[in-house]
Amino acid sequence: MASHGLLVRTVAAAIAVGLFAAVVAAFVGRGSFQHFIIGLILAVYGAGGAMLAAVIAYLLYRKTGVASAKIATLAFGVLTIIAVLQLASLPLGGMLLTKDIEAAQAYYESLIPELEEFRSRAGRYPANFGELGAELPKAPRLVRDDGSYNSDGETYQFSLVNPGSIMGFYYYDSATGLWIEAD
Repeated sequence: MASHGLLVRTVAAAIAVGLFAAVVAAFVGRGSFQHFIIGLILAVYGAGGAMLAAVIAYLLYRKTGVASAKIATLAFGVLTIIAVLQLASLPLGGMLLTKDIEAAQAYYESLIPELEEFRSRAGRYPANFGELGAELPKAPRLVRDDGSYNSDGETYQFSLVNPGSIMGFYYYDSATGLWIEAD
């Protein structure tokens, strides 16, 4: 019975570590394409390799009775659990990515009144944010620099990279007043 209790505690610890690692991965990766790929590789190849090693160690233990093979079975089993639980980071990271995109879009939309005020004074939209003359609010995570704003004087566009895809982005066109997702 002592070994059964040890097994239960070990599995519980593996689940706790796996979930903690998944939450950390979600907050670091935030639903990016790289987060998706790394999470998938860990879950599929990491868990697959660890599971295969666990089965081999278990068969070795059953055939020889060597205690180190039993320990290896448990260790590789723990690694399998931790690797599989990395899949839990993907939906959480996706939710964080959605919030990040919404925050960036809201930030750009908050600048529209200043852009319109500039146009009413100057007869055109500014070529860059620096022409607004006002200090801009603190930009959220996905807003990097002034290069995401473009104007021909008559209209303006905002662009926003979508980290959840390889080459995707969102853009806002003042002529339509809509955000469009593109690849």
